[in-house]
This record gives sequence, C-alpha cells and structure tokens, in this order.
Amino acid sequence: MANLAETDHRTASIAERLTELVNTKLLGRRIDLAAFGDDFLTLAYDAVWMRVRPEPPDSLAFSFRDSPPVVLKVDSAVGKLRSLCARVAKLCQDTTNAAFQPFGGEGGIVRTDGAEAKRWHASWGNTAYVQELFLIR
Repeated sequence: MANLAETDHRTASIAERLTELVNTKLLGRRIDLAAFGDDFLTLAYDAVWMRVRPEPPDSLAFSFRDSPPVVLKVDSAVGKLRSLCARVAKLCQDTTNAAFQPFGGEGGIVRTDGAEAKRWHASWGNTAYVQELFLIR
C-alpha cells in the first residue's frame, strides 16, 4: 500500500505542477515557448511519460502515469500545441543531429543536468489533421 500512496502523491504533484506551468507560461498572446518547453521536458521526465493532445473547445489534455487526463483551458490550444511539437522537433535535431521533421516524427532529446544526463524519446504529429505529442524517458 505504501507504493500506491506514494504514486498517488507524485501524480497529484505532477498535475499541480502542470496546471501551474500552463497557467503561468502558456496562456496569453505572448509566450516564451522555449522556456515553457524546457519546463515541460522536466515535468515529463518526472512523470516518466506524458501525452498531449487537443481537447475541444480550446483546451489541451495532458495524460501521464495511471492518472485520468488533466484537461486545461488554453487559448489557441491547437496552435500552441503545434508550436510545442515544432520545438520538440528542433530539440531532437539539435541533440541527435536527426533530420528536422516539423510535421511529425520521432527522435531523442538529451539534456545534461549537472552530472546527470536526462534522455527522452519523443514522437509527435503536427499537421492540420493530427496534433499530438508523446514524451517518454
């Protein structure tokens, strides 16, 4: 039972951190996508995996570890998700010298945090018909 309670606590913490991140860095007309992307990668690493997809009207659904999706209202949700997917594509290109695939693909991201190297596998769809981002460590 201790493991279940610990998992629930971490999941709640991730949901709270996610809500705060979206509310402080993703809302409004002027956003710092690079800063949001960096903080989102950290959060996805802590969550082990995270999936983002649009949820009508003007919301994003964030799914992670054994938790129901967290749906948050975001102005221009699809456009911001598409921008985040393009940012992830650029990070994959910069990190692994992969081809730049802004409209969909898979790749790896590696970041050094002190002595520790953090790695993510990313897959995304970024077209007019498919918008989705999936990160897993």
